Amino acid sequence: MVAVVVATRPYALIEPIQTLVRHRFTSIERGRHDALAFVQHLQPELVVAAVDPTGIEDLDLLRSLSRASTALVMVLAPTGEALAAALRAGADVFVRDGDGPEALEAQLV
Repeated sequence: MVAVVVATRPYALIEPIQTLVRHRFTSIERGRHDALAFVQHLQPELVVAAVDPTGIEDLDLLRSLSRASTALVMVLAPTGEALAAALRAGADVFVRDGDGPEALEAQLV
């Protein structure tokens, strides 16, 4: 299984790469500028977006990523205040940094 991690902000509180590896995902991390091309090319099963859904650029990126493939889109965000915006932009799952790695792991299971 393949996962693309898209990061537009630091996300050290939740380290998704280690969790993805434990769940047998091969993962690659990309920034804003080349994430869409990688998702279109790789057609991963999962896209993990460490973004800030309160920003218009990140919302546009989420919309593009969700349209680019049939992958499940998981958003890692710093707060829960942008939950609705992220889901409307195409996210399937939303995890706040403060929820910790246990919440991320539970969503993958």
